[in-house]
Formats: sequence, C-alpha cells, structure tokens
Amino acid sequence: LDKQRFHYVKEAAKNVVDTLKTANEANRIGIISFNYGGPRKSGDPEENTSIPKGATLQKPVTGTEVRADITQKLGTEELKGIIDGLGTSNRTNYGVALQKTKEQLDQVENDGRKKFVVFITDGEPNGYLDDGHDVNNTEKAKEAGRRAAKELKDLYGFYAISVSDQEASKYLSV
Repeated sequence: LDKQRFHYVKEAAKNVVDTLKTANEANRIGIISFNYGGPRKSGDPEENTSIPKGATLQKPVTGTEVRADITQKLGTEELKGIIDGLGTSNRTNYGVALQKTKEQLDQVENDGRKKFVVFITDGEPNGYLDDGHDVNNTEKAKEAGRRAAKELKDLYGFYAISVSDQEASKYLSV
C-alpha cells in the first residue's frame, strides 16, 4: 500500500470518527488495525529465505490488534491520534481483524445502542492464519474473511470502504 493511499485510509477513518462523534459524543468507537495476523512460517515469499525450513519467525502481532477498545469512552481527538499512529505492512488479514471486531462487540452489553462496523481497507486480503501462522494466500484469505464476517451478529449495519482501484473492491463482497 503506497503512502498516498494509506493517507486516504486514515482520512476516511477520521471522517467516520467525526461523523459518529458529531452525531452523539457518547457514541463508542473501537479501532482495530490489521496488516498481518501473527508469526509467519519460513518459506513465505516475503520472508528471509535463509531461515531454516519449518522454523517459525516470531514477529510481534503489531498489525492486527485493538488500538482503541470499544468499552473505553475515548474522545474525538484521542481516536484521531490513534488513527494517525497506524502503520502498514505487506499483509492484509481480514479474518483476524473481523474476529477481533466480534470479540470487541461481544464485550459491549446490549444497552439498546445500535452496533455498526465500518471496515476500511486497501481492498485486497492476502493474509490468513494457518495453525497460528500468517500465510500469504489471497484465495484462502478471502474465504477466511468471509467466514469471519458471517460470525458478526446483531449488527445494525456493516459498511466496507475500499481505498483502492475498482478491481480491489470485489474483495469486499461477502
């Protein structure tokens, strides 16, 4: 993902924050970043080939994690600061991001508030978890993302925004 396109992803996310907080400052917003989902197996084309076959590369799961917990009551500027601090890698794992989204939503008691998911991405899933390791495979990544999306229950709305070319938007259909 080039820096210009990621800038647009951040701006889109900040616009969502502005819209939701302007509508009602009490609205709660969670932020989950996702680029890769865990340690990668050796032999991954994006990894150093000098690593012995079968070894696990212990990379921190910095790409897919809760950046703003939905149970916290963060203000507009705090949320925008979190968005400004997001980074990228060469992996986009829809499945893990949507699983973490479900975990976050499950923590919120049903107090009559409507639950929405706004999913902002560059549009191409290419990472999925296989036995706890992040693997580069677009077809399996798309299927893992679809399965995870179907697990999201009791949503008032799910909005997907692709900041990419028209071809990439096909990955967002569930």
